[in-house]
Amino acid sequence: MKTNAKAIIGSVKVFNLIDQKLEITRNALKHLPIEKGDRVLLRTSNSDADTEHITVGQKQTYLSADAVRYLVEKQVSCVGIDYLLTNNKSNAAEINVMLTDSSISMIQGLRLKGIDAGAYEMICLPVPGNNGATPQSRVILKPEKKLEAKYA
Repeated sequence: MKTNAKAIIGSVKVFNLIDQKLEITRNALKHLPIEKGDRVLLRTSNSDADTEHITVGQKQTYLSADAVRYLVEKQVSCVGIDYLLTNNKSNAAEINVMLTDSSISMIQGLRLKGIDAGAYEMICLPVPGNNGATPQSRVILKPEKKLEAKYA
C-alpha cells in the first residue's frame, strides 16, 4: 500500500482506550470526536506492556472489523495503534482490504506509553531497510492541546 505523506504528517488525535480489554469495537469509537480527514492514534493497554517481549499471536488489544468499518465511514486519513491493527487471523485480510481500498494509512506497533489523550502534531518517518517485511516507521508527537477529558 502506498502511503500518502499528507496522511502521516500533521495534526493527529490520540485517544486513550486503555480500558478496552481485548477487542476495540465500533461502540468504543463512536463516542469519540472523530471527523472526516482526521489522523487517529489509539493508545491501549498494549502501551503498558513490555513491548520488547510481545510476540505475534499474543493476546493484545486490537481493532475489530466493525471498528475499522466505522473509521472508513468517518473517512479518517490515518489510523495507528500500539500493536497490530488486528490480532484476529480471521479478519486480518478483511481489515487490510478495507483500509487499503479506502486509502487509509496504517501505523502499527506504536509506543504510546506516557502519551496522554489529546491533540498533537505528528511526523511519521519510514524506517528503511526492513527487507520487504511489514513497513516500519517511527512517529514523533508534539503536543498541541488537550482534548476534553470526556474524550480521554
